[in-house]
Amino acid sequence: MTEPSRGERLVDILITIAKSEYPREWSNYCDLAQKLTQEVNEQALEFSAEDCARRWLTDHDRNVHGHGLIAGFYSRLLGAAPSQLQQMTWEATRLEQIFRDRLSSVLRSGAYSLTGFGPDLRSILIPSELISAKPLRFDRDEIQLGDMTIMGVRAAPTSPQILDPQAPGPKPGYETAKRQAHDAVRTILGNDAERPPKGRGRTAKLARMIQERFASEGIRYELNSIEKMIRPAVTEWKERNPDK
Repeated sequence: MTEPSRGERLVDILITIAKSEYPREWSNYCDLAQKLTQEVNEQALEFSAEDCARRWLTDHDRNVHGHGLIAGFYSRLLGAAPSQLQQMTWEATRLEQIFRDRLSSVLRSGAYSLTGFGPDLRSILIPSELISAKPLRFDRDEIQLGDMTIMGVRAAPTSPQILDPQAPGPKPGYETAKRQAHDAVRTILGNDAERPPKGRGRTAKLARMIQERFASEGIRYELNSIEKMIRPAVTEWKERNPDK
């Protein structure tokens, strides 16, 4: 079977984005992945932190951790404090979700052309607007679209500059502010103590909180502009957390 395109695997694009746009978070993720991998794989001592991060993204060694986390879950039901293993796994999962959300945003923007193979092995062009973080599987290079599993997914840039290693990072402006707002609102929503109550007006309250954070950093945006920035992130979070 030939490659569906001369593009890259999605996990490679995610790593490129994480390194470029979230260098501190990526470094932390690599460190966590290395520690977690060494917990279950004696050969991991020979792996670099980035090798471990790639293994973690592609689901190597996670099944073993799953058994430990299940045991930890029942321990918590009995009142025990979360173990260090649990805490590291939760933090790695949180960081990975940031990277996945950003990858999905880039793919939905049309910056890449995605192709793969359907069940009948025919080549398929994947509509960018149907991409979301949830159905991306890096271990098998698959995307789940409804009832169809698309295999052998590759992404090719629609512009040659996208994969240019010398290309500068995001320039200050609306798109950078929008990404910062998305990250901030996810952090707020993920904090039970900080999250505004569920119901009408929550997005406006979140926008005011983001506006205050922006102002402290010298970034000025009108409240309605910030609401527009964060609305997609709020909607995605609500879909994943319908009871909160």
